[in-house]
Amino acid sequence: MTTQAAKQTVLVTGASPGIGQGIAIAFGQQGANVVVNLHG
Repeated sequence: MTTQAAKQTVLVTGASPGIGQGIAIAFGQQGANVVVNLHG
């Protein structure tokens, strides 16, 4: 299955546990290259 996110690079800021983490995982499952930023 091909999605619009496949082979795209996505930057997710605030990827700590919660909605940001869920978004990063969802894009990764769709085949995107995911870059995350977490300030902890």
